[in-house]
Amino acid sequence: MLSRLSERWRPVYRPRWNSLRSKLIFETNNDYRSAVFLSAAARTGSTWISETINYRNDYRYLFEPISLYRYLLTDRYRPLLPGPEEGIIARSPYHFVHDREPIDTRLQYIRPSDADPELRARADAVLTGKFKNPAVDQYNYTPRMVFARRLIKETKSGLWLRWMYEQFPGLKIIHLIRHPVPTIQSRLEGKSDSDPSLRMRYFRKLIFGQPDLVADWLEPFRGLLESATTVFEQRMAVWCIQNFVPLRQFKPGEIHLAFYEDFCIEPVESLRKLFTYIGEPTDDRTMMRALSKMNAPSSTVHGRTMGEIAGSGRIDGMRQVSKWQARATDDQIATADRFLKAFGMDAIYTVTDPLPRQGGTLALSPSY
Repeated sequence: MLSRLSERWRPVYRPRWNSLRSKLIFETNNDYRSAVFLSAAARTGSTWISETINYRNDYRYLFEPISLYRYLLTDRYRPLLPGPEEGIIARSPYHFVHDREPIDTRLQYIRPSDADPELRARADAVLTGKFKNPAVDQYNYTPRMVFARRLIKETKSGLWLRWMYEQFPGLKIIHLIRHPVPTIQSRLEGKSDSDPSLRMRYFRKLIFGQPDLVADWLEPFRGLLESATTVFEQRMAVWCIQNFVPLRQFKPGEIHLAFYEDFCIEPVESLRKLFTYIGEPTDDRTMMRALSKMNAPSSTVHGRTMGEIAGSGRIDGMRQVSKWQARATDDQIATADRFLKAFGMDAIYTVTDPLPRQGGTLALSPSY
């Protein structure tokens, strides 16, 4: 009965509590180097990994502060990205985001050399903890109000990650990647295809609307990208761009590259590597506490995702990372294979193996 009452009244009290709590949060350390920045794309397990990192609730957890509110969308970038003219409407899967601008920023690209002071000031507000918002702070499941560290999770950051690295030296950056086929399957689940002509106009603006992105990275792939007409092909193009660009921009060791599959198959080893990078303890007791958190469903679990592997208290890792193979169609497999090979991403993922190839990222690392 209490549970039913809580569910009934949650939409009433939760927004008010989130608003009050966000205002009361106090930061004791505004150095951006006290922050950890987790970059990923949608449906890659980023919330799961974020909440595992924050298993002790030591970090103030900022949930997609830039993505949710298009915070780096300055006047210079606004006309370059798909908006209402391409069919975007002011709608969000998040009930708490009612006022965000209907602009698709998934592939917003900021050149590493961009010295725009407005962009830097906006990013600085997030990294130093000055930015507050009820939606962004809502997943801090702890009574504490005072924090000395921040964990910032973003899902549309891959194409400005190097810019942030250059602007904020010493910032701890993690980039999380997941195999494209299950990622795209998860993104498309429950969605229907839109009008093909409208979708093509949208896609062309998304891919070719930014001259800097095309000139720096996409021109060699123009033919392949222009041939993408199906929903899966277009989503595959987006996945490749979201990961190809940052992988080509960072040398080994400059940031921490992590793979969703590794956390499922080898959670202890993967967590130890991650915790070592961000300066967390790596003793056995810490690992056990973190694994306990990892085996619980994340705050943004959707339908048949991590909830399936949390019920027993243990993760069936291989089942989780390979179940997409039974669902993938021949067309999807052929499309994924074609795009992976064209971008050179088959050095990391193939359509015959759900696991990433060890050391595969070295084939994409820059030589400068």
